[in-house]
Amino acid sequence: MNMKDLVHFAPTGHGRRAASTQAALSPSYHQLLPPLRSSILRARQHLLNQRHRDGMWRGVRLGNASLPGQLVFLLASRGEERSPLARQAAEAILWQQLLAGGWSAYPGGPVDLSVSVQAYFALKLTGHAAADERLSLARQRIRELGGAGATDATTRLFLALLGQVDYDFCPIDSESLVPMAIVAARRPVRDVGLERGVRELYVNKPGDGPRNSERPRDTAGSESGWVERLLSTPVDALEFDDLVWYAVALDTIGIDSHDPSFRACEARLRKLIVVDEQEDIAQPQPGTAPTTDTAMVVHALGDSGLEPDSLVLREAVGLLRAGGWSDGARPAELAWCSQALAAGPAPQQPGDALPPRIQMAVSCLQSVNDSPCRSGTLENSRQTIAHRLVKQLLEAQRADGGWGAEGIAECGVRSAEGKTALRVSMDTSLPEVTGAVLEALAWHSLRVGHAAIDRAVDWLRGMQQADGSWDSTTGVRWIHGTSQAVRGMLAVGVPAHDPAVAAGVNWLLAYQQPSGGWGELMPAESGEPLYRPGPATATHTAWALLALVAAGEVKHEAVGHGIQFLLETQRDDGQWEERQFTARQATTGTWYRCELHAAVWPLMALSRWAVAAAAAQRDEPDQVCLRLFDD
Repeated sequence: MNMKDLVHFAPTGHGRRAASTQAALSPSYHQLLPPLRSSILRARQHLLNQRHRDGMWRGVRLGNASLPGQLVFLLASRGEERSPLARQAAEAILWQQLLAGGWSAYPGGPVDLSVSVQAYFALKLTGHAAADERLSLARQRIRELGGAGATDATTRLFLALLGQVDYDFCPIDSESLVPMAIVAARRPVRDVGLERGVRELYVNKPGDGPRNSERPRDTAGSESGWVERLLSTPVDALEFDDLVWYAVALDTIGIDSHDPSFRACEARLRKLIVVDEQEDIAQPQPGTAPTTDTAMVVHALGDSGLEPDSLVLREAVGLLRAGGWSDGARPAELAWCSQALAAGPAPQQPGDALPPRIQMAVSCLQSVNDSPCRSGTLENSRQTIAHRLVKQLLEAQRADGGWGAEGIAECGVRSAEGKTALRVSMDTSLPEVTGAVLEALAWHSLRVGHAAIDRAVDWLRGMQQADGSWDSTTGVRWIHGTSQAVRGMLAVGVPAHDPAVAAGVNWLLAYQQPSGGWGELMPAESGEPLYRPGPATATHTAWALLALVAAGEVKHEAVGHGIQFLLETQRDDGQWEERQFTARQATTGTWYRCELHAAVWPLMALSRWAVAAAAAQRDEPDQVCLRLFDD
């Protein structure tokens, strides 16, 4: 792997302003005007600065220690565990080690056995001695949790690949991914030796467990079918943990390094590995979503008052328009893109956008060759594509009335085998996705009374918890689900006084923290249904504010405190810094955080509140409306 081709970034090092820790009198609209204006403009400029030269946005996603561990396993399977890239991945693992000795699946979470075994093994492979104090502490914690024999299926398959356990003890079933099935059938082993192995992590003998009775058989018919499906897999759609197995499977069946499939796999790996040159660490991303990221940024910039006909937005919309859409695209992606391509103001916003709309004077990046923004038929084309996306969204609606994380086309879904390998079933509708789709459809004038909308609203009512909240699988967690469900219902015309909406708003108000922000931790145990308060973050706060503003609670004291929290925690460069994981790859179950999203959501919340608050001032004496100046 050529390290020169890897994505690189350097941390900014900007400090973070201290947030208020005690509730105070809610600031007035007039008090918030000066810092609000500055905050919106700085956040907007920050997002404009993140634009790539091809006109798209690509947020960097960072996950837990299992990802650099799996990178080390891939390199070790090729005899490259002492390479500079493997060493950088090991440094990323050490950065995430807990004081308790192990590693967690997410910030604030408990020690996770499978993640810890992967991290420990990767460190040993890259030359760290078992007697090292950090590994000794980790080893003790791992053995207390049951040892390497109690890990999930994915971890055990890595252990088998590197000679630590027999493949007979790897629970691979008929629903496993094709690359994993190929590896389990061919049984490749790269023996790394006892000294670099993890025998010391086993509480019971590696062969004492039950044998796998459903191991894929190495028959000519099944294997030829697997290989055919493997080589026809669209590599650019694979996320990192799936891509690692894809690469191992290519090596296993003897695909040459000059083969197009191998080259495509290597190119995708380079895109997903982020190298921090300042800290000399390599951190794989769970995946990338440039189309969704671009659509989100376009939406946020539009909310902030950037003119739709500005060169930046015209080029971005043109790229989204020309991106092409398959019938299997995920509903959440379709929802964001349909909003970005829709014309006119957001249906839930009163009046015009930020008065007056301001055309930012930005340094124009190099225009994309044959830029779609130069076409005189851009608007007609935009509407055509937007209508096509709406059609796809309606077709993707499930029988129960909701929408799920995956599209309606067939895709490989791995069975739930251990916490870190959990995947969302294609057959599962999700409240947060359903709410997002409703919000998108509202941009195209679909309202209550339309059959699909009514079915979706009824499904959301049925999924609401007794306390008024909704859960989320793709975001953390009750704040995200409740916000998106409330916003979706309001957007399609369900009134704010509706019992379900009012209960959701009440739940959000009840869980605001004294600092003015909102924050949540992921569940301590898999499947735990309870809300866990955590450090307030800009993303959680923005989610809550977006729902409260949409519900008309513009003058509520809690909303003023929330806006003040965002203003106080913004950095000088326009970004908000947060370490908590706030999102999840729906197909792999990997939790992560995205720095781009940590700017997008607060900018949306501040801008929408500014519009709604300005409209609310028109009926009051001595009203002062927000005006953004290009300075």
